[in-house]
Amino acid sequence: RMIAATGKVEEFPRQTNVSLATEGGKFYTFNVDYRQEPEAFVYEIGEKRPEKKANVILTDNIIPAGERDQVMSRVYNAKRGIFNKGIVRNKIVFSVNNLHIYDNLLLFTFEIENKSKLPYDIDYIRYYIIDKKTAKLTASQEVDQQALFSENYSPRIEGNGRMKYVIAFDKFTIPDEKVFRIEINEKNGGRHVLFDLENSDIVNVEDI
Repeated sequence: RMIAATGKVEEFPRQTNVSLATEGGKFYTFNVDYRQEPEAFVYEIGEKRPEKKANVILTDNIIPAGERDQVMSRVYNAKRGIFNKGIVRNKIVFSVNNLHIYDNLLLFTFEIENKSKLPYDIDYIRYYIIDKKTAKLTASQEVDQQALFSENYSPRIEGNGRMKYVIAFDKFTIPDEKVFRIEINEKNGGRHVLFDLENSDIVNVEDI
C-alpha cells in the first residue's frame, strides 16, 4: 500500500520508481507517476483478466518466457570466473563471482557471506555511478542504475550463512573518471558495505 507524501501534482517528482521483492526471490521495478484523480485505487496482481482493467502482471518481458529459466540457471550455476573482486567489512564478505551478457542485458552474479553469528538484515542495496573523486560530491554527480530484475535475492543472511544472487541491468559502460558503486546498508545496524567496479571490469564481460 502506497500513499503519496504530497497531494499536489506540481510538488511530486516528474517520475519516481518503486522496487518490489517477492518471497520467491524475484525483484521488480515499476515507474510511478502521480495523479490527483487516478482511474483506479486498487490494482490486482496476478493473471490478466479481460474484465479487470486495473491489473498488474509481474513479468520483466526481457528474456523470452521459454528461455528465462534456462538462461538464469546457466548464469546462476556457472563456474566462478572472477576471484579478485570483493571486500570484507565487519565479517561481511561481498564478492563479484561472474559477469555475463545476454543480448543487451548485463547479468552480475554477486555473493554476500556473513562470517559472524549475528544475522545480517539488508535494508537496501543501491547501485549507482559516481565520480572517483568523492571529496565534494553533489547529488547530480550520482546516477542510479535501476535493476531490471534479480533472482535468488534474500534480504536476510543468517549467521555463518551466504547468499548468491543474479541481478540484471541494461547494458552500460562507465566513464574513465567514474566507478560503478554497490552500496549495501544493514537494517538497524552499522555493517555497511561499499564496493566499486571500474570500466575495465565491465568490459571483460563473458557470454553465457
